[in-house]
Amino acid sequence: MPRRIELSSVINAPRYRVWAFYDDPDNLPKLTPPGIHITLVSSPAKARTGAVVTLRIRRGPIAFTWDATLGRYLVTTDGRPEVTAAGTPVSAASILVQMIRTHPSNNRDVNGSATPVLELLGTGEAKVLRGGAVYDATWERATNASPTRLTGASGAEVTLAAGPLWVLLVPVGQGVTIS
Repeated sequence: MPRRIELSSVINAPRYRVWAFYDDPDNLPKLTPPGIHITLVSSPAKARTGAVVTLRIRRGPIAFTWDATLGRYLVTTDGRPEVTAAGTPVSAASILVQMIRTHPSNNRDVNGSATPVLELLGTGEAKVLRGGAVYDATWERATNASPTRLTGASGAEVTLAAGPLWVLLVPVGQGVTIS
């Protein structure tokens, strides 16, 4: 089911120029709010009733930057700091990047694409960001009732810092950059 976005604005230009601008689907990226990246996948040469325009919309990337003064990772989306309604920076004491397997479900999203099933039982690679450092780990979870256990190469437990934790569930094979 397509979603509909409506907005209004006052444009100081002759009506024929305004209509010509909106009549050209290639101008849709110019009308998109900042921070939302869209790619025009397909469109008719001119807008018309019932015409289908296909866009690919992407938010991101999400980044975490260590702030030694706060002792926390600050969160940014698309280069902009995330803040609470009160204006406080959104932060985390630890970040867990957990590589997981996925497979398609029988459910479909509004575009007809299969939604993924996340496989959270078993074992896999992980990265733990804590105290401004990165630790390689292996995650393991035997049952839905058991906690996820993190161990290093030596078999010793990899601990998380006290405080907020962000868990990034990343499908195996999808790129993650940690620098």
